[in-house]
Amino acid sequence: MRIEPNAVTVPFLLLLALLFTGPAWAQTEEDRLEAYFAAKQSAYRYYRSAWFYLRTGNVALSSLELSSFAEGWDEIRARFGDDPPGPFAEDAMWRESLDRIAELTAAGQAALEANDTEAAKAALADIPRIMADTRARSGVVTFSDSVEDVSDALDGLWRYRDGEIDFAEEATRADLGAGAARLRDAMGRLRDDAPDEVAFDDRFLRLVDNGDAAIDRLEQAIDAQDQADVVNALRELRSFERLLWLNFG
Repeated sequence: MRIEPNAVTVPFLLLLALLFTGPAWAQTEEDRLEAYFAAKQSAYRYYRSAWFYLRTGNVALSSLELSSFAEGWDEIRARFGDDPPGPFAEDAMWRESLDRIAELTAAGQAALEANDTEAAKAALADIPRIMADTRARSGVVTFSDSVEDVSDALDGLWRYRDGEIDFAEEATRADLGAGAARLRDAMGRLRDDAPDEVAFDDRFLRLVDNGDAAIDRLEQAIDAQDQADVVNALRELRSFERLLWLNFG
């Protein structure tokens, strides 16, 4: 015997479906996006450690940390490679980017096994840029982008750490001033964009306070046209930037 649903039953069942399945779908997709970011951050901290040890010449620890990153990244590729979460779903280069990071990681591992630190650096250096480009294509902005902005602003000034600074040249003075202003602006956004778990972290607060103080010294050195103080301030800022990226990038 078949029972035909009446006119009341059908809309009622549809309403129940909307009430109980619609929000679940939305929440599931939100959960997937959060799960991706959590997995990415978990893996990326091993990359940062590997890069730090690589720069200090500790090949063994760099290799160990890079292996952990490779494992975490392989899990991300397996889980999200063919099913991008949230805003990444429309990115035609999503899979290519994830695979490219895996390729560079493997190249870095091979270079470390051969004790070729320069080749390892060359292989691994592009990984943060690929991640940033992937976010940018989908209009996704994270705290990592704010950290990268500080790094980029400092990179723009870094050429002044060596050689003579010709303060007699108006263009040089203007470039230094604009670069310091850009760095100051990036530091302000860094504070503003920090998530709660970072914004109230004592290590972060000490770092940015020291960074702001170093920018003060840089601006004072530029005004005084003191090359030695400019170089010292830039080197201090580079130490700050590396610690910032290592701990919070």
